[in-house]
Parts: sequence; C-alpha cells; structure tokens
Amino acid sequence: MKVIIQDAETKRYLSTNGRWVAAENDAQDFMSLLPAYNFAKNFTSGRFEVVLYSPDDNYRTSIIEGEGKGSDSAEAVVSCVVVGYAKGKQAKHKKAGDPSVWSRFNACMTSTRNYLN
Repeated sequence: MKVIIQDAETKRYLSTNGRWVAAENDAQDFMSLLPAYNFAKNFTSGRFEVVLYSPDDNYRTSIIEGEGKGSDSAEAVVSCVVVGYAKGKQAKHKKAGDPSVWSRFNACMTSTRNYLN
C-alpha cells in the first residue's frame, strides 16, 4: 500500500522529483498519512488529496483532503525537502536543482515511521 498525494483539480500525483505525473505507480510513496498531509499542506498550492493506493489490485481511496499553502515552484518543494531531511542533523545548503536531494528525501522517508496510522 502506498500513501501518495493527488492534485484534486488535475488528478495528477506528486512524483519523487517534485513533478505531477498521471500514473499512481510513478508517485512518491510517503509511507504514512501524516507526513504526506503536512508536506502537501505546506508545499503545494490548491486542493489536494492524500490517497491510499495498492498497486497489486489497483485499489485507491482518498483518505484526507486539504488545501496547500505553498507555491507552484519546484524550488520551494526541493528546499522543503532539504530542510526536512536536515532536522536534527547539521543542515547542508544545496542548490534547488541538486539531483541528490530527492534520493536523500526517499532515504529519510524509508527510515521514518509514524505509528499513528
């Protein structure tokens, strides 16, 4: 089961590189509802849904709806990832286009657990 973010208007999903894609399989898996909701609320603009998606049986259901307060800029999303990853660690400032940012974000999400859901 994947926890993914969907744009309510375009029905596209947020991918690991910060772009909106049509396929659920290409969407970033946030592993847990609360991190997905907080990320979407703070770093997307417009209405969004946090969706549970099971690729095995092509099942999807919207769990949480909200409205983002962020900008459409990919730079804002990438900056958020760097700051979020660096919490509790020595922060390193990277350029917004650094390709390693998303791989570090994925590593952080994989090692993080949320026991609320």
